[in-house]
Amino acid sequence: MKVELSANFKNSIYPKLSEADKKALHAFISHVQKNGIENLPGKLKPSWNIPSSDDDYENKVSFTRTFNIWHYHIGRPEYEKSLHGNYLTSDEVIFIKRFDPKPNKIRVVGWSSHPLELPTEEDLKTIFQLST
Repeated sequence: MKVELSANFKNSIYPKLSEADKKALHAFISHVQKNGIENLPGKLKPSWNIPSSDDDYENKVSFTRTFNIWHYHIGRPEYEKSLHGNYLTSDEVIFIKRFDPKPNKIRVVGWSSHPLELPTEEDLKTIFQLST
């Protein structure tokens, strides 16, 4: 599977990541390039699963569904077993744009810790393509 970085991610977010964060990101990218998004160690889920009590619920759900934004628990600062299922979560996540129904490409568009701060529409534009 092809992995891209949005220009904003490459230019504004990536340079600020710690070496451990970059190592976790590179492990994610390597896994996805070789295996797709199956069997990742952390939880991957659609980002429109937002608590209905959120003040901006409607806009966030609309945005994440429109642009098919998902988030992946990247294992930073460490993975923890979820109390709600058989999967691993972490405080920090990366946001990806999925290009379904043609699932041969994803774009990394953001990084956040809890509470999650969604990427903006501008964050999704312009790409930096990684070689496979």
